[in-house]
Amino acid sequence: MKKHKDDIGELYNASVDAYDILYWDEQLEKYSEVFKHISNESSNILDIGIGTGIYFDKFLTEEYYVIGIDLSIRSLERAFKRGYNHYIDLILCDGENPPLRLDAIDYLISITVMHHFKNPDLFLYRVLSSIGKGIIVSFLNKVFTREDIEKMINHSYCHIRSILNDYFLICVIGSDDQSSKG
Repeated sequence: MKKHKDDIGELYNASVDAYDILYWDEQLEKYSEVFKHISNESSNILDIGIGTGIYFDKFLTEEYYVIGIDLSIRSLERAFKRGYNHYIDLILCDGENPPLRLDAIDYLISITVMHHFKNPDLFLYRVLSSIGKGIIVSFLNKVFTREDIEKMINHSYCHIRSILNDYFLICVIGSDDQSSKG
């Protein structure tokens, strides 16, 4: 499995310059959805697959402490440059098994990463019982169906929305929209 993760990191290392050009608008739109569900109060955020930190300037405020995880060192270098005005720590590692106490995290976000995980259902099981305020995770609809995602969860405070080419699993304590319609 380590070889597969190394290959993903190398792929994103090689494409880091093109990534921002190709996906800037799409990723910002996805992060716009994410930050609708994160409270404005002081929060610890774990972003698995943080990439180049596209959203930092648009969405981060001094209330947020972000821990970003990625497999691409070049993406993290770009994120580091973007994050100099923000309270951010970056870790080069496998996001499926983050080296953190998940119960210390308020929000977990992960955009367009789950298709790289060997066991996304096991990952969700672990984080749904650990994260304090919420989880916002997107799934490529080319890889996952709404039914696949519904099978992975059984929490009443979760709902699924279709946004761009992803399904968003939104599990936020106290969320107004508790339906799985979207």
